[in-house]
Amino acid sequence: MTATASSNLARLRVIEEETFGVIPSAGSSKDLRFTGESLNFSLQTEESQEIRADRLTADLIQVGAETSGDVQFELSYGTFDDLMAAALGGEWKTNELTTGLNVKTFTIEQGFTDIKQYITYTGMAVSSMNLEFAIDSLLTGSFGFLGKDAKRTETTTVPAAADVPMTEVMNSAANFANLTVAGQEYPCGISSITLNVESGVRARKGLGHLGACSIQPGKFNITGDLSVYFSDGTVYDKYIKNEAFSLSWSVADAAGNKYEFTLPHIKITESSVNAEGLDNDVALSISFSALVDPVTKKAITIKRTNA
Repeated sequence: MTATASSNLARLRVIEEETFGVIPSAGSSKDLRFTGESLNFSLQTEESQEIRADRLTADLIQVGAETSGDVQFELSYGTFDDLMAAALGGEWKTNELTTGLNVKTFTIEQGFTDIKQYITYTGMAVSSMNLEFAIDSLLTGSFGFLGKDAKRTETTTVPAAADVPMTEVMNSAANFANLTVAGQEYPCGISSITLNVESGVRARKGLGHLGACSIQPGKFNITGDLSVYFSDGTVYDKYIKNEAFSLSWSVADAAGNKYEFTLPHIKITESSVNAEGLDNDVALSISFSALVDPVTKKAITIKRTNA
């Protein structure tokens, strides 16, 4: 019987590129810790419009290609710092990250190791980062990618991987702390936070290229959602008055490794407070957009603390 690939033996290996779309020949790659992925090389085709006396179609021609997809993960300290930086277009400086002008690209190898089949995606830029913090859950997220090209081989095409840090997977009970909304702490009463960063990168196409010939930067769009138990009208009034305020929270593993997320200047785009039925806590739910802070000139910062 012919062997078929099992997802349990799949591997994602990533390495930063020096030249867009070119697989590095030196350096160390990294085996990503992940829970699922949807990487794909999608070809665009057109049917020939030739008129034939036999009423048949003359050909189906490849005219374009798009390389994109998501990688899902469970949050652990130090595992995804390079991809976080790529999503924000910045660099970690004294253990602090904020948005910048960089557009980094990566080679990502999708390895089906049990049948020795490898699909290598090149020129992959991080187009989005999503982080989810919800009660009774692991802390999860995803990175979105778009890129240049893909090819299949029967051997690995990227340099060997360095050891993967096996810091613990964080959860919403033991590892979440210190949510502050408009200067007010919520020690008990947060049900969920989501953070979405759209990096605004786009694939540029050109004549003579099947896929992208470069990746261009665009405007950041940093948004999120927050749900807390309704205790007073402070936050709701800011929605009514279109007032900006700050939002920050932190997560730390048992060893003391810590991330702190700060959005210094957000405005609420949508809000609701509802009694949805008997024996329920009333929740204040908001959607927000992170804007540039007039003082710090930043829209988001992520600080990391090594144990």
